[in-house]
Amino acid sequence: MLNIFQHPWLLLIVSFVLLVIVYIMRQRCSDKQKAWHILIPFLMAAVALSIDHFVKTDIEKITGVIDSVITATMEKNADAFEPLISDNYSDRYIRSKQALLKSCRGMINRQNFKSIKMTYHNIVIENEEANTEFILRLRAYPSDTSMPTPEFTFVKLYLVFNKQPDKSWAIRSTKQVELNNSSVSWRR
Repeated sequence: MLNIFQHPWLLLIVSFVLLVIVYIMRQRCSDKQKAWHILIPFLMAAVALSIDHFVKTDIEKITGVIDSVITATMEKNADAFEPLISDNYSDRYIRSKQALLKSCRGMINRQNFKSIKMTYHNIVIENEEANTEFILRLRAYPSDTSMPTPEFTFVKLYLVFNKQPDKSWAIRSTKQVELNNSSVSWRR
């Protein structure tokens, strides 16, 4: 069953169908016309647009965290990472939130990106945990060294998110899986 909070366009389709039904009924039964009948489809459309605007689903919150990480990387703002990372962060190589923040500061200062674009993402939510897989397309500025740099780099990452007590989502662990379709690990 479709979730109207995840897919509010479903209500817009229903409101359009209702508008057609009300229009047909008004044409056939002109003696039973009421002015408020025509308002029902428009009211449903308003509800759909309100749900889309005011209700943020878990998937939208997780995507917002990923977008915030991308924005912070582009702006070289390592301090913006802190609220996005869970206090109990740990992965195979980086054991704490503070170690990850230190690593992020070092990486951000070494590289300049023209653009970072998410080309694919998949989010699976189970209870208070979300597993995400996504691919980023990185476009770096040419380096000043004699070493040629590729125009685009593709990075495939897995992130695990935890739902926080305030209903927000924070990154609990990361795993870099591929770099330009080649398997990698944090040690490389």
